[in-house]
Parts: sequence; C-alpha cells; structure tokens
Amino acid sequence: KVEVLQMLQKRKLSKVVKCMETDFMGDAQQGVHPLFLGLHHPKEEWRLVSFSIDDAMESLADLVRKTEHKNVNKNDKGVDEDVLQNKE
Repeated sequence: KVEVLQMLQKRKLSKVVKCMETDFMGDAQQGVHPLFLGLHHPKEEWRLVSFSIDDAMESLADLVRKTEHKNVNKNDKGVDEDVLQNKE
C-alpha cells in the first residue's frame, strides 16, 4: 500500500485520487475496498470523494512504527526474549 501511494505521489497524481464512502463510515475507514462497501453498506448511498495520500501515508507510518516497536524484543519464533530469559 505504501509503495502504491509513493508511486502516486512521484507521478504527481495526488489530486486525482478518489475513494468511495458512505455517511455511516468513519474517517478511519477511508479508502476501503468496494467489496467491503458491498458487504457492510449495500443499501447506503456511495459517494466518490477526494482521498488524502498524505494522511494515509502518515497513518501507515504510525502503524509501521508501532509494529516495529512491538517486534524489537521478539526472536525468530515470535517469542519475547524477556520471557525466554525468565524461564531459564
């Protein structure tokens, strides 16, 4: 997802990117797949609105930081190193 957004930025297409939304979707659900809309909001009116690539990149960067921080103390098997040391 990050690579696609970066490609759109490099090609100066940020202003033409759109997404679909309904009145019952929150800001966190912006840019969802049409199949999601069909399953969760089939009877609602869908609108095409501008999609903010900068906001999406920022939220993805936050997500990556959280994931990296969470995985810092994990070994190859996904077990926390502190837990292993306490067991020994």
